[in-house]
Amino acid sequence: MLCVLFGTLAGAQVNVKAISVASSTKAVRVGSTASLHVEPAAELTAGLTFQWSAQRGLILGSGSNVSYSAPSGLNPGFDVISVVISGLPDGPVKRYAVVFVYKQFVVLKADDYVCWDYLAPEWKYYLEYMAQRHIKTSAGIVAQCTEPSWNDLPGYADFVQYTKDQSKTRYVEFWNHGYDHSLNEFVGKTYAVQKSHLDQAQALGRNVLGITFTAFDAPFNENDATTVQVVNENTDIAVWMYAQGTGSTKLVLSRDGGEIESSTGVPSWSTFSAGMQPRHP
Repeated sequence: MLCVLFGTLAGAQVNVKAISVASSTKAVRVGSTASLHVEPAAELTAGLTFQWSAQRGLILGSGSNVSYSAPSGLNPGFDVISVVISGLPDGPVKRYAVVFVYKQFVVLKADDYVCWDYLAPEWKYYLEYMAQRHIKTSAGIVAQCTEPSWNDLPGYADFVQYTKDQSKTRYVEFWNHGYDHSLNEFVGKTYAVQKSHLDQAQALGRNVLGITFTAFDAPFNENDATTVQVVNENTDIAVWMYAQGTGSTKLVLSRDGGEIESSTGVPSWSTFSAGMQPRHP
């Protein structure tokens, strides 16, 4: 969809290399919109023209600030948005933004990823099967298993290397499932204890595995108000699965999108389809 739009923002001498397009979100659900703008505004002079286009969606609005719309019926996938800015001293320039159009995200959440002398063969089967089928999944790791002080235990080195190799496939995202997965690890404990456990797990991910965990779920899916404070303060964590209570500043994925198991370790399509709620994002 192509449209020609005009803008008259004031500015000083233009630094063309600084001009870019920013989107309010990287993912747009079918039937919704996202805001787009050319930045920085200080680099835009009066009399510029803005010619916007989207390969699949629609551009709405005028000037250097517009909206992108993903109409109903649009198939999921990436969409490339471009804007040609004319009227600059050295001629027109073109800038791009990319958004992902989706109907609904499904997160395959698996845990507990642990190594007690060895990695269970079921884990290897699962992760390698998903990679072979080009399906992305996630695995909650109990970080204590990667403690360097455990390197003399059978299977430690193989576990660490296998985890690194699987992460590099980009078909599995490992996330923070606590330091030791003890009962009530994040319930009823002091701020200092909870922060220590979260930070230790994050540090082991970075220093041993070379992975920055950006998602978290407390062991047994249980936490308290102190956990909310601790997680909110962590700058690495962006997503919190099954957070209990209120006040989280992270993206919270609640446990109401459909269970994939009829009982622990027993996947069931009928159980999943019965509990699936397509209204959720």
